[in-house]
Amino acid sequence: MANKYVSGIDAGTMGVRCVIFDLEGNEIASAYHETPTQYPKPGWVEQRAEDVIALAYQSTREAIAKSGINPKDIVGVGFTNMRSTFVPVDKEGNFLHPIFVWQDLRGTEMLPWMRERLAAHEMTEMDLYKITGFPIGAVWPSSKVYWFKKYYPELYERTYKLIMPQEMLIKAFGADDYYGTRDDAGWWQIVNADTFEYDPKLAEIFEVDLEKYPENYPAGTPVGKVTKEVAEKTGLAEGTPLIVGSGDQQCGAIGVGMAYDGMASICLGTAGLCIAHSSKPIRHPEGKNHVLGHPAGAWQMEGHASAAASSFRWFRDTFGHLEKATSSVINTDPYNLLTA
Repeated sequence: MANKYVSGIDAGTMGVRCVIFDLEGNEIASAYHETPTQYPKPGWVEQRAEDVIALAYQSTREAIAKSGINPKDIVGVGFTNMRSTFVPVDKEGNFLHPIFVWQDLRGTEMLPWMRERLAAHEMTEMDLYKITGFPIGAVWPSSKVYWFKKYYPELYERTYKLIMPQEMLIKAFGADDYYGTRDDAGWWQIVNADTFEYDPKLAEIFEVDLEKYPENYPAGTPVGKVTKEVAEKTGLAEGTPLIVGSGDQQCGAIGVGMAYDGMASICLGTAGLCIAHSSKPIRHPEGKNHVLGHPAGAWQMEGHASAAASSFRWFRDTFGHLEKATSSVINTDPYNLLTA
């Protein structure tokens, strides 16, 4: 029997990566490209959806070429993404605004309005947290969706779906619609953290339309196949199954074996997180942790520091010009020179 492989595609904050693994979990090959990021105003952080899709195609094509394997031996393509990030798309698949990256803080101005809406329905921030597992904050998409609706009402009305990068890539690789992952649905802050279902009352409170949000599925659900057109762009075989994945931090937790109660992990990536596995959806008594799904069907309790390696990237791009120039000459990573 020929060797079989799986391909994982990650639309991360700083770049898009494709990794090919064998079925024992060994990495066979990978490719990575940084995603251009725009900062049109202080506190605004955007990327172009078209760039992310193009880099996903390119990274996949290069990883397959490096691996030397027969693309027909890839039995599935799974997806993950930077979380708490979204882009509005119309029925024809046109992106109506650049991607709102999770680091974007323009939704801050909507937080008083959110509190007012809760109070008008005799609810507090803690009541919201008890339902959603998320405190009020400007990092998650909720406040930015409300900002988008306030300042671009016509585009909001044209919006077919508000999608995260995973849904965007699943569709771009050949699925017939935008399929979300239930593990990550909590970021919308209108989802019940116990059931992973949208809460109609919260949608009414915050004056959004539930039909504009994607349907969510458990990690591991097949939702489509690579089309002939995408096969030509990526090097994948036509008909390769497309599989719903999970958020990047959920995938990272699985990767380090965090799948049982009592286990915890720390990630110092673009953001910094402390994550614990739980068979029950536990709430912090002061509403400070985040409650999300786990790919194995349980929950993750998360504590966040929203600026970690992203600060290092800012330092590199702002002050590390000499290191960037030197690294291109001596064939090393500028981060290695900055760290030294």
